[in-house]
Amino acid sequence: MRRAAADVVFDLRTAAPDVLRALEQQAPRVRAALDDLSAGIPLMRTSAPAVDGRLYRLKGHNRSICLALDDDLATADVIVLKGTEPLLPDFEHYLRWMTGTQFGAWPRPMAEHFPLFEGKAPGTVLLSEAMGEAATALDVQRRHLEHYGSLMRLPVPLFVWRLQADDEARTRDCLASAVSAMAYERLGAHLREGIGIVAYYYPSPPVRVHAVGRRAYLHPASAEWASAEQLTSRAVPGWVQIGARLLWLGLLPTTPLSWRLGDIFDPNNACLDGGVCDVASIQPITPETGDGFVVRSLIMSMGGLRMTIARAFNVPLGELPSSYEQEVAGFYLSDFVRGAMERALASEGRPGLSLDPRLQLVFGRDKSLADILQTVKAFGSYFSAREYEPPMTET
Repeated sequence: MRRAAADVVFDLRTAAPDVLRALEQQAPRVRAALDDLSAGIPLMRTSAPAVDGRLYRLKGHNRSICLALDDDLATADVIVLKGTEPLLPDFEHYLRWMTGTQFGAWPRPMAEHFPLFEGKAPGTVLLSEAMGEAATALDVQRRHLEHYGSLMRLPVPLFVWRLQADDEARTRDCLASAVSAMAYERLGAHLREGIGIVAYYYPSPPVRVHAVGRRAYLHPASAEWASAEQLTSRAVPGWVQIGARLLWLGLLPTTPLSWRLGDIFDPNNACLDGGVCDVASIQPITPETGDGFVVRSLIMSMGGLRMTIARAFNVPLGELPSSYEQEVAGFYLSDFVRGAMERALASEGRPGLSLDPRLQLVFGRDKSLADILQTVKAFGSYFSAREYEPPMTET
């Protein structure tokens, strides 16, 4: 196995010993894996989806590989290494592939979409992005450990590295050659701040919902992961529990700031084991958080969960219904998600925790028409201005 060196800028062993102890109790093999990672970052031979010993890349995971912690790749918990692509021998070829590959239904290639729309570098993890993901994940895990006595089924950050100067310079040159001047300009300042690699623990192969119905995207996990029984008994209850516990911990699963940038209940982030593999959309509720922002965030979170459940069961459901069938599916899925979340909120509370009172604007079965109109008013209050008016001054 080839390895590479990089500069450590975050290490769970020194940053959060309490989280590390909890992780080692849950996954005893992690300690040896951390020592092994300290000797160098393991690299695959190629950027293509493949299995390379205990390393593998799931199809569709374009910036991450998995290091299985035992020999049964179909079930083993993993360390996900996100951002090693610039250190692989085929990185330039990988970027050229991204310049000719359409990103979903968007009218531009993958290599242009990420810089122009998401502010991310194709096949590359910016250091600021890696540190932000690690900080958010660690905050969530610390809160959950304090009140629930265990780790949430989300990433546990282990390391963040910064590429060494020569590797950073070569990566910037490759990106400058691969993407348009407009895209590269968007990345310039971020690239100068550093290019990173993040390693996090996840308790199973992080197979995402978008793999349902596409066997190649499941490998090396079993096809049973996408079965109706697995989805009904494990995946959906797991997502609902995560949503409820985040709210009890004073955290919004997603917000308007993450719209179309990915949220935890996106089919590209929600995993078939009932966990989620991306935490970037999670935001704390603070005293300064406005009513409109809270209400919109809650409704968006429930809408994202609804869409992910629909995708998991191959129920066609657009953002806006285009047929009576979609309208019926949306109606009943919305009712299911709301009921499931209300039941979870009732059961997932713990001593020392309290819910933000504004959750009552969204949840609750006995709402009068006046209550509903109040919720609609709060939803609309996120945008309060109509036309700009200069500030009032005393005369």
